[in-house]
Amino acid sequence: FILYLNSCSCGFVFDDVSAILKNKDVLTNTSISNLFRNDFWGTPMSEEQSHKSYRPLTVLTFRVNYIISGFNPWSYHLFNAMLHSIVSYLVFKMNNRILEMCCEGGERIHKNQPRNIKTEERKWNSNVIENRVLISFVSGLLFAVHPVHTEAVSGVVGRAELLSAFVFYSCHFIMSFIFTIFGSLSKEQSVTVLAVLIILDVVVINKVVPILYFVIKLHGLDDFCLILMTSSRKQIKFKSLCLRIIACIVMGMSLIYVRILIMHGSIPHFTAFDNPASVESFPARHLTYNYLLPLNAFLLLNPSNLLCDWTMGTVPIVSSIFDVRNMATLVFWMIFLAIGCYSILGHSDRSRVSAFAMSIMTFAFLPAANIVLPVGFVVAERVLYIPSIGFSLLVSIGLHRLLHKRLVWFLFAILIASHCGKTVYRNYQWRNEREIFRSGLKVTTQNAKIWNNIGHSYEGEKDWKTAMLYFKQATTVQPNDIGAHMNLARVLEELNQTTAAESSYRAAKSFLPKPVKGKPYTARIAPNHLQLFVRLAQLIKNDESRLFEAEQLYREAILMRPSFYDAHLNRGDILLRMNKPKSAIASYERALNLTENKADVYFNLGVIYDQMNEKGKALEAYTYSIQSDPLHVKALYNSAVILQATRDENLLHRAKSRIERILKIDSNHLLAKTVMGSIYMDLGDNFKAISWWKDVLQVILVFTFSLFNIALLYSKMDNSMEDCIEATHELLSHHPHHVKGWLLYGDVMLNKKGNITEAQRAYRNVIEVDPDNIQGQHNYCVTLVQEKKLVEAESCLREVLVQYPHESFV
Repeated sequence: FILYLNSCSCGFVFDDVSAILKNKDVLTNTSISNLFRNDFWGTPMSEEQSHKSYRPLTVLTFRVNYIISGFNPWSYHLFNAMLHSIVSYLVFKMNNRILEMCCEGGERIHKNQPRNIKTEERKWNSNVIENRVLISFVSGLLFAVHPVHTEAVSGVVGRAELLSAFVFYSCHFIMSFIFTIFGSLSKEQSVTVLAVLIILDVVVINKVVPILYFVIKLHGLDDFCLILMTSSRKQIKFKSLCLRIIACIVMGMSLIYVRILIMHGSIPHFTAFDNPASVESFPARHLTYNYLLPLNAFLLLNPSNLLCDWTMGTVPIVSSIFDVRNMATLVFWMIFLAIGCYSILGHSDRSRVSAFAMSIMTFAFLPAANIVLPVGFVVAERVLYIPSIGFSLLVSIGLHRLLHKRLVWFLFAILIASHCGKTVYRNYQWRNEREIFRSGLKVTTQNAKIWNNIGHSYEGEKDWKTAMLYFKQATTVQPNDIGAHMNLARVLEELNQTTAAESSYRAAKSFLPKPVKGKPYTARIAPNHLQLFVRLAQLIKNDESRLFEAEQLYREAILMRPSFYDAHLNRGDILLRMNKPKSAIASYERALNLTENKADVYFNLGVIYDQMNEKGKALEAYTYSIQSDPLHVKALYNSAVILQATRDENLLHRAKSRIERILKIDSNHLLAKTVMGSIYMDLGDNFKAISWWKDVLQVILVFTFSLFNIALLYSKMDNSMEDCIEATHELLSHHPHHVKGWLLYGDVMLNKKGNITEAQRAYRNVIEVDPDNIQGQHNYCVTLVQEKKLVEAESCLREVLVQYPHESFV
């Protein structure tokens, strides 16, 4: 726990940003049920761009942290440090229990076996029994301090591994199934604990395989059935053992089936950059996948070069059988098979514990080994968290025979001290994104993703020029990296280098995979790469003459992937600007069928109907948007404006309710306060209306709407004429060309104050600003009548009548 305390000063780094800061499921105003419908990153599992990682229990713990400290990262890191401490303690306690079970199990199994088995094969090492606690302590200590765990502990998203490990080592008897379900809700690999339980039951506790092996070896197949029926039935209880195995298998298959249902039968799509070997053919793919095994093992043996991201060019493809790295693969498999055979067929207490350790290492790592399905990474240090439990136990088993030598103790102390130092230093490197990725450049300079991520850190600080340098380097390291070209283009946009930005987007587009005859094109395009069509179209659409070109880009993206939600949504915007409202509506309706987050789509539909002056349909669309997202401020505001415009008392109260909801979200929303003033004016509460508008003026002194409405309301109120004149002066001092303001001022001067001179000045200003304003011209003529200049007044009115012959009041 002390070792990871300095991680509490770390921020949200790398995947933490997407999994926590950008994940709506972490927020307390989101329904808990969303956690069970969405993936780890908050995207609905049914959507194509979903990562398909289903970890609702982990996300729930993030929500608990949010309740404690909001988006302040200290509580998230503290929780991880505490959880790692608990797991480390469980490793110690469970390993101690496993050693005890192995010894007890061995005695029980061999107690009534034939004498020749007992004398020839039973070679118990009493040293293991005596030093059980010491072996467990060594394994737990090695696990607790191992630097490879820093990614799982100091990176907040590594909590999935911590929770999974907690469940992994909490499985006991019938409760194991319940814990497995909880583990699967933390991280998918937890289901492999069922395989470990089978090995524990068959090989470690009951030692079925070695017994059968020696029975056949010593007695032959003739006596095998007899011994099996007489001795083994009582001692090993094959019937109950088989039932437990079947139960584990059924449970595992059921969880996998449910998992497939949750993923809607689809698997996540990873690019060649995530896992380069996955797109290679034989033998390169198989040689590379096999080489990754000793590479992972070496990270456990020598965690000196730790890296937060091993994708892209970090591990070059092993394309030939003559590659020297194949020697590492060969040595790994020789050692692995040797220890495996010793563990399964051995007849000592040490082999029993080895079998348990090997089962954890093997089965927990299996989902990341590219055997079942290709994964979205080359090497990921955090997936070694649970396998390292078996590794630590395996090391301690071999080490315990040497611990009587002082030199070994001294060397082991140095090892633990160096691991502690490395862990503390590595925690320090995880404090921010720039530091962790800069540390990556010390390990490799051939990973474009590292260059990209350092660029992102500068981009977050709006240091566009420095970010551009790193993104350019990423395109140099990996010229066909679509993401790097997109990043560079985005920064060039910020630097107003639109031509260069468009060129970078075009370069990214040129690297999209070309159609292959007989293969569906849609399955070969990563959803995030299709975003370049959106970005390029958004750049182009700034030029009104190129709207058609932008719309064609969206059409191209839709042809590549008809289910591309963003393309339908943005195409609707373009069609609206092209004055094709019906086509825009059709595009939005298509988008509605492709997402569960419908709020924005309904809002856009409301805008279209609003512009078409179909207020009823607009209000309905806005209301649907609010139902989908009760905090959709734009939908709340636009619908309140429509409701206020009706002047209907019941609808005014609905408008008031929606504005109040906006102000709870954003207490400084000036437009909402302005509409609230209008609502109170329509409800007849002039003082409250003025109060709301004055609230706006405290922030924006020259806000025209509020200044004019305050003056207008004062003009209608008794004993407020001086306030009205003062408000009008305030308005006209900031907006000397405000026609309605001059009209109001003229009316007050003429009808309330009897100041004909000021009234005439006001109306002349109206005519000067807006020569065609009939109200200003007519009212000026009226001032002439008030002055008894009847001939001039008649002439003035006739001139107005000539211009506006159908105006009866003239």
